[in-house]
Formats: sequence, structure tokens, C-alpha cells
Amino acid sequence: MALTILILAAGQSSRMGQDKSQLQRPDGLTQLAFTLDLARSLSPSQVFISSRDTKTQTATTTIKDELEDKGPLGGIHACLRHVDDFDRLLIIPCDMPELGVSDLDTLLHSGASAAHYSQYPLPCLLTVTPDLRRHINHQILTQGSGLSIRHLLHAAQAEEQVPAEPGHLISTNTPDEWQAFVTRFTPSEDTPHG
Repeated sequence: MALTILILAAGQSSRMGQDKSQLQRPDGLTQLAFTLDLARSLSPSQVFISSRDTKTQTATTTIKDELEDKGPLGGIHACLRHVDDFDRLLIIPCDMPELGVSDLDTLLHSGASAAHYSQYPLPCLLTVTPDLRRHINHQILTQGSGLSIRHLLHAAQAEEQVPAEPGHLISTNTPDEWQAFVTRFTPSEDTPHG
């Protein structure tokens, strides 16, 4: 089973007031470059970036949602065209600045066909199957709560893992949350260095 990684970077970043993927970290990387280094450190078969900007990164395939305003599910839906059945798909948001390799390794080595951390729908691991494709196709055409990642994880019977470092799973969605991260930033040995 091949491993594909999808980085979700197509959000509108309305609460942040600027593109979260392009925020400059204290280590000099943009948040997207940090997340891309993290993804590549896992040696996947392929990495995709779900982004509104198709020129986001060179040497990485950027995909755009086929259907507008479907949230993260739209990025997953678009990515499935590039993934074979029974491959594993690791989905990583680009707004978790403290996420580390060990956080993702736990999901990858859980032994589950689908996994995420309790209380956190992302990052998550899915095994692509015909049933999963059908479910996402159905979800993407519905409105309301059916578009949520939590709904998808429930349908995939994803196992919940207990995070060793819950603070690593915090998203930064506002300028205050980003500033709090910058203030407490210290490089970690668990962080890839691209």
C-alpha cells in the first residue's frame, strides 16, 4: 500500500486576515513550507497540496477543488482522482505549526485502516476504498453537517488515538493564536529541517 499525503491549504483564512499557509515562522519557513517538509520527511509516494494557488510549490503537485466551497472535504475529493484503491491517504492541515513527525507516525503505525486523534479530526489517516470514494462523492453533493471531516471519519470507522502532545494539534486561525505560537516557539528535534 502506497502512502499519499494531502496538505490542506485551500482555506479562505478569513479569521486570520491573510493566507495562513504563507505566514512566516520564527524558523524562517512559511507555514506551508514547514508542513511540506514534515510531509516529505515521512517518505510518501506522493504529496499533493490542496490550494487556491496552483503555483504554490515547485516539485509538488498542487490540486484545486473541483467543487467550490466544500471545505476540507473538497480537497480530499479532488485528491482521490490521483490515489489508487487501498492506498493510504494521510491528510495534514497547514495551520498546525507545532505538529511533529511523531504525531504523524502514531497515526501511520496505529494498525488501523483509518485513524485520527480524539477531539481532533485532523490530521487523519484514511485507507482509500471504493466504499470511501462513494461515501465522499455522496457527502460532497450534500449540504450541512454531511460536509464535515468528523462525519467522514465516523463513516470510515476511524480509530481514535490518544495524543502524546495535545498542544501539537492546535490550529492557528487568528492573529492572536499565531502570535501565541510565535511567542512560545522553540525548535523541536521532532521537527523536520528541510
